[in-house]
Amino acid sequence: GMDSEMTGIFNNDWRAPWLFKEGNPITSLTGNDDPLPCIFNTIKTQNPKLKTGAAYDWDWFINLSNSSIPGSLDYDFFCNGTTTEAYAACDQKHVKKTIESFDKGFDYFFLYLGHVDEAGHTTNFCSDGYIQHITDTVDLIEDVFNALKQKKMFDDTNIIITTDHGAS
Repeated sequence: GMDSEMTGIFNNDWRAPWLFKEGNPITSLTGNDDPLPCIFNTIKTQNPKLKTGAAYDWDWFINLSNSSIPGSLDYDFFCNGTTTEAYAACDQKHVKKTIESFDKGFDYFFLYLGHVDEAGHTTNFCSDGYIQHITDTVDLIEDVFNALKQKKMFDDTNIIITTDHGAS
């Protein structure tokens, strides 16, 4: 929800200089020394009793996790996807961890599935292979929905599904 002037990100080649530097706050590259807003930290600041969690395989999200903002997440699962196949395996692990988290009573849980994005970059957007990766991801999302329904949590859960970018 921030524009390029706030984040310092102007293209897809940008890499956060603070990646994997534990304890370093996320800051803009434009000279503003304030940490960038983080939903996990915002939730915890407003109500420390709320339980937050995340499962993700894109290394940039480490900046929004306990590595950058200690205490922002009660559950922090990172799986390192480095190839299309690794991202696919990570997405399966993330869905499993997410479904397991339902019994832990999270108030806010973030699930990032990076397989489709990685597949688009490596197999060409709109190719048959890419469409298959989308289908695989839809199946994983259905697994999450079905688990929520089985646990009788679906009707009381707000779910936001968004995508990264289009073909570029």
